[in-house]
Amino acid sequence: MKVNAGEMPVLSIDEAASYIRASREHIYNLMRRGELTSVRAGHRRLIRRADIDRMLERRAEQFEPRPRREPRAAIVDIFA
Repeated sequence: MKVNAGEMPVLSIDEAASYIRASREHIYNLMRRGELTSVRAGHRRLIRRADIDRMLERRAEQFEPRPRREPRAAIVDIFA
């Protein structure tokens, strides 16, 4: 029986990457920076889904959209 990654309490690196639609490398970078914690289970590294959700919530709270730039004025070709 196949279980959706959103329903599992712990995820492998591949499942975590799929869950947040990121690359494996990005998951490893998040772990290196201490934004995500993982545990080793035999030869596998597992991440709690609750930790991923918590990290996403923290990032959402810290998010500040960039101010929009004014559109550039049209360039007029004076030699046309």
